[in-house]
Amino acid sequence: MKLSLLPILFLSFFCKAQKSVSCEVLGAMTAFKISNVKGEHNNFHLYSIKTPKLGVLHLERKNDSDEVLSPLCGFKMSTDKSEVVRFHIISFTMFALGMTVNTHDILTNNPEYFFVRFPNASMHFWNLQESCNNKYKNGNPEEGRAFPFSTTALVGLTDGWHLTNTLAHFQIGTVISLSVFSKDYHMIKPLQAVARIAYFSACYYVGYNFMDKIVYKHY
Repeated sequence: MKLSLLPILFLSFFCKAQKSVSCEVLGAMTAFKISNVKGEHNNFHLYSIKTPKLGVLHLERKNDSDEVLSPLCGFKMSTDKSEVVRFHIISFTMFALGMTVNTHDILTNNPEYFFVRFPNASMHFWNLQESCNNKYKNGNPEEGRAFPFSTTALVGLTDGWHLTNTLAHFQIGTVISLSVFSKDYHMIKPLQAVARIAYFSACYYVGYNFMDKIVYKHY
């Protein structure tokens, strides 16, 4: 079954529902809807789920588990909505990380593109050539810190270059934390892990190029 990740992600907007579940296809989750509960058989609930792209999927779910297994198509389902929310937060955070890193790169290597796009931006805060000493009192390293922790934990408040760098580190930490503490973390197979890395990398790439090509018009 050849399925691209992005169409699967957006199937949630087309499914009509009674009850939400999440679906993972090679690591990509989306919200599906159960349209018909067919009954119980031994220790399993039998579901029939309609999707506009894939037709009807027949799924089994253990009574005491949040997982729904589909031996027919290799889908892994979860009734835990928090996992769907977690996936979308990671996707958005990776997109935002791409935007942040691109702005950081622009400030480092091509600040003229930044000031063309934002002509009223403060040169004292956003121009690295001027702002690099903002963390020091009166801009003089010999006079020490401008304020407590201005050269360490709060350096991100001193100028745009350090601000974007700090935000990028925070976003990376967010993604790692959400991934590691995911309930299905220990159940991810190697192929699913590779697919997740590819998908989240694509989110980052889209965010980076959105800023680079559309916002800053850096060609």
